[in-house]
Amino acid sequence: MVLQDWIIAKKAEEMGLMVSMVREAGNFKTDKNIELNKYFIEKMPDFQKDYEDDMYEFAIGGIEDYLEEINADIQSIEYPVTGREVHLIPIGENIKLNVYIEDEEYGENRIEINSFMINHNTTKEDVDVLIEFINGYLPF
Repeated sequence: MVLQDWIIAKKAEEMGLMVSMVREAGNFKTDKNIELNKYFIEKMPDFQKDYEDDMYEFAIGGIEDYLEEINADIQSIEYPVTGREVHLIPIGENIKLNVYIEDEEYGENRIEINSFMINHNTTKEDVDVLIEFINGYLPF
């Protein structure tokens, strides 16, 4: 399941459907990607993308609480992870948050959240739902 998320995330990036939350749109740009990238950065210019050490557990806990609340039918994040994992967390109908996790075997327990996957129906209102998720469930 986690490998499948990694493959989906990579394909979305190649198609211009993975939006950066921390910098301008990357190599694979679409008009919608650029628009939503600018909108997110404007709304959350100080977004913290890395959660390490003590914040690692709080970030995983927040994501797990959210998944439980929405009764998501996806694989939960096992703690601690083994190696590196990618999880696509559904936020509303048109966004999936790209969550990259690595364990101390690769240096330290760390979660990186720096992009989200969109589809052709994603709007600024969907990004507002993502911002509500971040403010409600992630240590920020």
